[in-house]
Amino acid sequence: SAATTSTKTPSRSWPDDVPSNEELSWLLEDVKYCGRSTNKLRSDKGYCDRLRFRVASALLVQFDEESQKVGFEMLRTLAERGDHPDA
Repeated sequence: SAATTSTKTPSRSWPDDVPSNEELSWLLEDVKYCGRSTNKLRSDKGYCDRLRFRVASALLVQFDEESQKVGFEMLRTLAERGDHPDA
């Protein structure tokens, strides 16, 4: 694997804005409610898809296999629906 234990960031082909572990917990909460908000920005499909992509990217570089599986499934869903160009 191209990931390092110090940064947990894979090769240069990976997105530059992979959320940190500290950000991941609140981003996961944001994903749960994305699209349900009365705030137009937070309910925007494009915003939700970008958020899901960032969360999936962060989950893929976690050390536990379950998080990686969840991240992979999120990316697979985005890719199959054509919802994010990088998925």
